[in-house]
Amino acid sequence: MPQQHMPFVSDVAWIPRVLRLVQTTIPPSKFTADHLLTNGFGPEAPQLVRFLRAVGFLDDLRHPTAAWTMYEMSEAGNRILHQLLRKAYAPLYETFLEPQLHDMRILESLVERATGYPERTSRQTVASYLSLCAVAHLEMPAEEERLEHDGFIAGRSYVVIQEMSDLLSTATFELEAAHVCFDAGALRPAHVSAWNGYVALALMRLAVDDFAAVRAVRPRWRGRTVADLALQTPGRKLIDLLVEADLLSVSDEVDVARLMRLRDAAAHPTAFRPSRHDTERYLDSVLTWSERLRQLTLA
Repeated sequence: MPQQHMPFVSDVAWIPRVLRLVQTTIPPSKFTADHLLTNGFGPEAPQLVRFLRAVGFLDDLRHPTAAWTMYEMSEAGNRILHQLLRKAYAPLYETFLEPQLHDMRILESLVERATGYPERTSRQTVASYLSLCAVAHLEMPAEEERLEHDGFIAGRSYVVIQEMSDLLSTATFELEAAHVCFDAGALRPAHVSAWNGYVALALMRLAVDDFAAVRAVRPRWRGRTVADLALQTPGRKLIDLLVEADLLSVSDEVDVARLMRLRDAAAHPTAFRPSRHDTERYLDSVLTWSERLRQLTLA
């Protein structure tokens, strides 16, 4: 029986970032490492091209597939990613409803038998698969929130940890994008990207220890993932929750709420026309608050 190839990368932090690129940029007719390099990626670019091809976003000639086009549609994105996962990681995907198979060692053994990969590559393959599951919001059933092996946590706990990793990548990407926009004179988009970075860090902090800060002030909250929290706390509600959780003082709330209003003015059709000086001050303020959240998360 021929052995199967399963996609993997050596650092799963690259996965949510490259998938954001798939969703938010118009691809060239032939996708190469150069396209990734021009979009801020580094030496990992050739590996990511191979990964996108193996997952199904590129064909053998490295042309974007129909799956790429459909993934760009936000409503269909998760469904498309589920289909790609089912095909690219069939032996792992088939374990989804079998909790007894969710031990990381069992998953790695499945990969080794199906692919012939060595132990380290099998571990990277399982981690890559779980990272894609997190992006696709494909959660393991609740029963397997129990196993820990070599730094990996199975089930929902792993998904939340991966979501936190994705949020950190998002925050870094958005804050960097804000400065790129500023340098290019795109001052309103700079406001939007900077605020997106702050929101990502806020959600990441609230997710620490299985949302301990959220459950302490809202004991009836039954959310399980960062996605659940984000849907229930848009805009001002997120700021209110930060205050309730003592992650933002009442006096500081005024300044953060002002930053949110400026972001809203920049994001919607308004007469808002910020100057470079005002935008620079805005970015400095958002970075200050973002750094405070980051320090709280690391504490």
